[in-house]
Amino acid sequence: MRLKALRNVSHFLAVQRSHSTRGSQQAAKDNSTRGDKFVKLRLKELGGAETSSRLFPRWRAPSEGSILTTCKRFREDYSDIGDGDIELFPDQVLTDHKRTVYGRVIARRKQGAHLAFLDIGDNAFKVQGVLKAAELDKHTFQGLLSNHLRTIKIGDWIALTGHPHQTSTGELSVLATEPPLLLAPALQPIPEATLVTPNQHASHRRHTDDVVDPTIYEVSVVRHQILHSIRSYLNALDFLEVTTPLLASSSGGANARPFSTYATEFSDLSLDLRISPELFLKRMIVQGHPRVYELGPVFRNEGIDSTHNPEFTICEFYQMMTSLPDLIDMTESLVQKLSDDVEAVSETHRLCSLPAKRPEFDFPFKQLQFIPTLQSVVREHIPSWTFPDCSEPANATYSLRSVLSHLRIDIPRNATLPALLDALCSHLIEPLCKEPHWITHHPACMSPLAKSFTHIHDSNEHEVSARAELFINSREYVNCYEEENDPFEQRRKFRLQNFYRLPEQYNEPPTLDSLRNQYPVDTDDRLGEIDEDYINYLQHGMPSTGGWGCGVDRLVMLFAGRERMSHVLPFGTLNNVVGMGRTGGRATKTQVKET
Repeated sequence: MRLKALRNVSHFLAVQRSHSTRGSQQAAKDNSTRGDKFVKLRLKELGGAETSSRLFPRWRAPSEGSILTTCKRFREDYSDIGDGDIELFPDQVLTDHKRTVYGRVIARRKQGAHLAFLDIGDNAFKVQGVLKAAELDKHTFQGLLSNHLRTIKIGDWIALTGHPHQTSTGELSVLATEPPLLLAPALQPIPEATLVTPNQHASHRRHTDDVVDPTIYEVSVVRHQILHSIRSYLNALDFLEVTTPLLASSSGGANARPFSTYATEFSDLSLDLRISPELFLKRMIVQGHPRVYELGPVFRNEGIDSTHNPEFTICEFYQMMTSLPDLIDMTESLVQKLSDDVEAVSETHRLCSLPAKRPEFDFPFKQLQFIPTLQSVVREHIPSWTFPDCSEPANATYSLRSVLSHLRIDIPRNATLPALLDALCSHLIEPLCKEPHWITHHPACMSPLAKSFTHIHDSNEHEVSARAELFINSREYVNCYEEENDPFEQRRKFRLQNFYRLPEQYNEPPTLDSLRNQYPVDTDDRLGEIDEDYINYLQHGMPSTGGWGCGVDRLVMLFAGRERMSHVLPFGTLNNVVGMGRTGGRATKTQVKET
């Protein structure tokens, strides 16, 4: 009976998925049909497809005496609040200034038989165009009203040439001395602001969202400022910005699954998109560069949620002769700079969508040691529990699984010792970090690339890493540590890392001598490979080095006051990018979901 019920449920779900897929395909087809009809009507209104060369002309320089400018620059130069280069007053026209301003039409209206208005904008900046019969000869103005202005629609790109002007109501405007010049008509309709759904907002309508939602532009300004501030901070410390490979024969530097692909030149060799630039940057330290950094994309073939995307922007830097306290001090200085710079750019660009209450930081940030903190929290539920000795993986794994079960926390699918520790940290320690906190002294098994040392807690010795993670609002922002530079220790830690993934290979944790011998690695999981080339680099000598990594997208979320990563990426997360393929009648394998 139960089997029959399960079959019925499975059939129901299969039918629902089928209906959902057909529904999304039909919706895409209907949207495509409506779009085609609109294009045909729009072209007919503009004079037919044969006039496309007239509708999309080559750009020509403005008329003699006029200076080409953007809406943003026009507002900066002639601000009506007195902070521009020249201050205008109501009803004033600067006839000795002539400007050609271009932008997308965002509003149009007529006022009687002798006056019309065209509002144009680029991103968050708007300029009003004023067309008066008194400024244009009567025949030209009547022709504009009956033909030209009738065909100009919301979304068209135009150029307005005229004099800076402030109306009697105080609106900064361009008083047109020439008919508007059509640069590129919008053949597809621009959505109304009220019709843009959250799904569309971060997917295939991104190219029109700026027209109806200027906050997208404001997020882009914050992102630009954060990237600029990070670069200026590191450059001022004499760091060298470098570019390392995106494709390599193996990935490394983080515990994540890579994207794999093939190159025409090496058809028999699988290549990985990098999951981190770390190992290449440390190779540059070995080459003799004392301070290096990179800002760029990384790719991790993992899940998508509100704070994760398979493709994201990272900043990593490495500096010789740098300790963990040095890295913590540098991070807090950088956070202060970012806060000040975003505050400044918010004022200069008049960013209205940023939260009124900006992040506040009390330096220095508080610190929580991993083992004492975890033991203290667990003892609130299990008073006799003591943090286990991770040098005995079997006993430690049993103890940690027991805690997770007792606290009703899901046990990770791949329940390795590092994974169990990470799960306990995310559920019990990270929630304590609403205010900025550093989590330090992680068990060494969680950080194979970091230096390690013995830490005594409750009279017990634990091997911990020289590592610190910065959490704000219980989200990780920075991961930094003193780099392991001993090639023998590094090989031991790499192989010990593989042992945690494949514990059945051993009855007890391997010693340094036993780990010198190779052993089988699961061929279905390439995460088990060891980068022997990197070990070879270390054998050439790498001085004491501090390494630092930070996800830029999360910084943008923090300072722009956004809760979802899709809201700070120009085209959303991978879900949204894949969803762009659903336009024009094409449908993806699964429906796009908001992330």
